[in-house]
Amino acid sequence: MRCERCKKKLKVGDWPYCPHGLSSLSVVDDTIIGGMTVENLGGMTFYSKTEWRKEVKRQGLIQKVQHVPKQGSDKSRQTQRWV
Repeated sequence: MRCERCKKKLKVGDWPYCPHGLSSLSVVDDTIIGGMTVENLGGMTFYSKTEWRKEVKRQGLIQKVQHVPKQGSDKSRQTQRWV
């Protein structure tokens, strides 16, 4: 589908009015296609992020993000302080 006014090709989730971009009202799919097997949960397979979060919460677990800096530095591209 193209915008009648500016002729930009629109994708699913694009704001339908000029100027275009992603709508803040877009829905993000919760499905994990093919499933995600989590070895730390006894090899359980989850087919949605919601299902996985519920099981993690049920078991009283939390996700851990570990800061691992580049060698010779205290900086990491994967983690950063947001304060």
